[in-house]
Order: sequence, then structure tokens, then C-alpha cells
Amino acid sequence: MSSTSPMARLKAQSIRDFDIRQVLRQHIADEHADEPDTLVIDELTLPLQDVRADLAAVNGMLHGYEIKSDRDTLARLPGQAEAYNRTFDTMTLVATRRHTDAARITIPSWWGIIEARGANGTIELHRRRRSRPNPSVTATAIVGLLWRGEVLDALEELNLAAGLRTKSRRILCCHLAQNISLNQLKVIVRTKLKSRENWRVAPSPFRDGDLSRFAAKSLRCQANRDWLLSQKSPRRQH
Repeated sequence: MSSTSPMARLKAQSIRDFDIRQVLRQHIADEHADEPDTLVIDELTLPLQDVRADLAAVNGMLHGYEIKSDRDTLARLPGQAEAYNRTFDTMTLVATRRHTDAARITIPSWWGIIEARGANGTIELHRRRRSRPNPSVTATAIVGLLWRGEVLDALEELNLAAGLRTKSRRILCCHLAQNISLNQLKVIVRTKLKSRENWRVAPSPFRDGDLSRFAAKSLRCQANRDWLLSQKSPRRQH
């Protein structure tokens, strides 16, 4: 994506997380137009690190995206980066001009950087640096993305489940990670993520410039969504 290429644009009064997210989703869809099985996930939780990636694209690799709007700070970026560095095959920071230069000090050189700019009432994305392969993915972080049932299914498929069917998720994850290669594990995790059905029980968080609220995971999902969209009160920092 060149700095002069046409990009998906969104009219906006200011550059907020919510606005960047919508433009970024369209950018990811355009970038992977030839890969129809690409899955884009909002707020992918990394359970072992207790952080969430703003967006993740799952196809032949796992690509994470971290958004920093004008309303954000970089206070949490070091901790987030540490978790992302163990998990994603590639990673991109999508930030406003306020943050791009300062963020370079925190993020590794293999991260991509996309700058979100406001222009004529729209938001445009401009690539500042292309992402490169992550040299530090760990099996522990990757397998941690799976649910217990998914780990057990994978062990069954590999004939590695004997004596483990009643064990905890932690033990199952360790056994799987220790008995196959990292590349095999990556394929399994991507496949399991893309095969999940109805796994977003609650709506994605309604964000307002680095601040989030979440609906309860229950049958009141639609009511929660309506409530979230009606809220104007301050939310916690991202």
C-alpha cells in the first residue's frame, strides 16, 4: 500500500479508535480480497498474557493489529508488545501521527506501521513501514489461543490424547505444544480459529478513543449491544 494509493475512507470529526477500526477493517478486506477464507477478529484475547489485540487477520498466518488513536496514550504499549511478540506471525501498529514516531522506540523493527491521518473530513491510512516475519513466536503463547475442547480434539487427531482426556486445559496445552513442531501448531491454531461457529457470544466492545465497555456473555446480547451504543459516560483506558 503506497502513501498515495486510494484507501477506504470514513467521514469523521476526529481520529478516534472506533473510526480507525472501521477503515482498517476495509483495508484488511481489500488486502486479502484474493483470500476469501481470511477471518478478521475483533478484540482477539491472548489468555496467557491477559491482553487483547484490537484486530487479528487469520489466513496463512496470524497477523495482529494494535490501534492507537489521538485519544490513546502509549503507556500500555510495552506490555502489549511483549505479548504480541510471542503470539503473532506478523504485527502492525495503526496509529495517528501523534504516536508513530514515539512508538518506534517501543515496538520491534519487524512490526509494520500504518499512520492514520485526517484529511478533508476523512481518515486515510498510509503505510510507514511494512511488517516482516516475527522471529520470536512461542509455542506456549500460540497454543494458549485454543479452547480446551479444541486442544483435546487436536490431540485426538494426532493420537496423542491417551490418558489425558480428563486433564486440565493447561496440561493439554503443554502436551500438545511439546509433541509437535511450532509450524504444525500454528496450522492447527489457525484452523481451529477459522472453524469456530458463533463464538462471539457478546458483541464486540463499543470503543470511544481507547476506552471500552463489554456486554455480558448472555442471552441478553442484543439488549447489551443497544445499551453499549447508548452510553456516553467515560470508559476505562485501553
